[in-house]
Amino acid sequence: MPADHVFQLDVKESAGSEERKDVQVDPDEEQEVPNSKNATAQLIMKFGGKQHCTLKVVTGELKGDIIRAQTADDTGMVPIAAFECRGMEPTKWTPTTGYVAESEAGVVYDDVNFKDGDDWCEYDEKSDQAMTIGATIAHDFVLHKAKK
Repeated sequence: MPADHVFQLDVKESAGSEERKDVQVDPDEEQEVPNSKNATAQLIMKFGGKQHCTLKVVTGELKGDIIRAQTADDTGMVPIAAFECRGMEPTKWTPTTGYVAESEAGVVYDDVNFKDGDDWCEYDEKSDQAMTIGATIAHDFVLHKAKK
């Protein structure tokens, strides 16, 4: 993900059914979690007036899987982001702006935009091919338990 990327997620209360849609999560903006000892998170909210629920963007290595960009050689999904969640869980990701695509010929497009819900299309002159990325990108949230 580019450094200035903001995730747009739907999140729901882990122990309930309350949900919030189109929540913006900026990995560069940390807030201190109330009533904690120096804990921080990118998203802090309450569901139904209960305790604070948090979501923190995790970077680096996650349980042996390296968070990385998907390439043309990948046949399935790859982990591109990880979130540490307490009291809430993401249910949907909506791609918006701030993505990067690279053609098989090595041409980099650094402003891939799905903000209006439209597919992204471009023509790669170097390879003489049309490029398209659908705005509805298959994704899944997979639970990983922390190692103790």
